[in-house]
Amino acid sequence: MIKESLIVASHTFRENFKQKNFLILILYILIIIGSGYLFSMLAPDQEIRVITDLGSAAIEIFAFLTATFIAVRIILQEIEQKTLYLTLSRLVSRDSFLIGKYMGLLGLAAVYIILMSLALGVLLAFKGWNPTGFILALSSSVFLKLMIVSSAGVLISLVSTSSVSSFIIISFLWATGHFSSEIRHLAATLSADGLSIAGLILAGVSYIIPDLAALNCKDTFFTGGFTPNDFLKMASYALLYSSALLLFASALFRKKDL
Repeated sequence: MIKESLIVASHTFRENFKQKNFLILILYILIIIGSGYLFSMLAPDQEIRVITDLGSAAIEIFAFLTATFIAVRIILQEIEQKTLYLTLSRLVSRDSFLIGKYMGLLGLAAVYIILMSLALGVLLAFKGWNPTGFILALSSSVFLKLMIVSSAGVLISLVSTSSVSSFIIISFLWATGHFSSEIRHLAATLSADGLSIAGLILAGVSYIIPDLAALNCKDTFFTGGFTPNDFLKMASYALLYSSALLLFASALFRKKDL
């Protein structure tokens, strides 16, 4: 099963790497270079903070868009082009196919994250700031989030017949996942005001959606409290959540009539 998954992952990586997704990298690099000139008139401390905020936000957005667009069509495209049947007929199990697609997607996302992070790191180093710790925290944070989002994309692509609707659902999941603590606070407020049903619904939603805000390693890095144990907890959470989604997706894929 592992060998089959690696073969599918390698094919998925190569197939999607040939697409024009590299244009996102070019756009990101242009933004980073432009920001270096644009904010050069600020005080050094302010300039560094603005560049790190802008650069990290751009990495998250571009990485999310790349991974999401690939994830929502990773199964649908195979079914529409009838290539899925050929792959499964070659004694590749459905579980191996699904895991391989996910691994290939994560591998591609990792490459994009690393390249964009390096571009940001070079600019920060040029500005006289040591970016090593920040770049490691940032790239780890984005990758952990994409682990969850990509697994959600694979799951949604199995139950949706439209790439547009899949993208909307994943975008909603991404947005609400960054405000899960605020949703829990709102749920507690509604319950305290006597709206217990609405509070229970919101509380349930807040614990079902992924807590992506808790994976913001870069925010913890600037407060000085980021430790290896913190990263281990974040990685464990992302691994468990994405594994649960993949198990659910695998169960659905086995029952899917192809």
